[in-house]
Amino acid sequence: MRLARLFQRIIGAVCIAVSGCVLAHAATSGESDQLSAATLAGRTLSAVAYLSRSAENGGGSLTRLMFQAYLRPDGTALVRVWDVTADAYTRPAESHWNVTAPQLCLAVPPTVSQTLCLDVHVWGPRIAGSSVAPYAMLDGDLKQGNLIAVEH
Repeated sequence: MRLARLFQRIIGAVCIAVSGCVLAHAATSGESDQLSAATLAGRTLSAVAYLSRSAENGGGSLTRLMFQAYLRPDGTALVRVWDVTADAYTRPAESHWNVTAPQLCLAVPPTVSQTLCLDVHVWGPRIAGSSVAPYAMLDGDLKQGNLIAVEH
């Protein structure tokens, strides 16, 4: 029993130390969590989104959408979506994106018929957000450069 308590204390101390290091790095690294086009431009967004399903497509549940989008500085994007049936990404398609803080809008062709706009928050390499109309949630990461061109 004493060994278990000691182990819990050690794990707790390690968690506190790691959290402190992460917070110190974020504060000193110059990375801002403010959303702007400059924050996202030139990065590849890899994410999963959950979108409300329309009534004609069995409304009342969510559709999972996994995608990657290279967000070019000029507001255009290169987007590909995971095709579950083919077990692979679709061919990259040209698209567009924009930011009006705190909202990111991205067209995800051909899966989403309208531009997907979500209130998002960026911290370090992570991005997450949601919208109400239509209902959607997003969780993903941002990596520097065009990963779509490299992998495809």
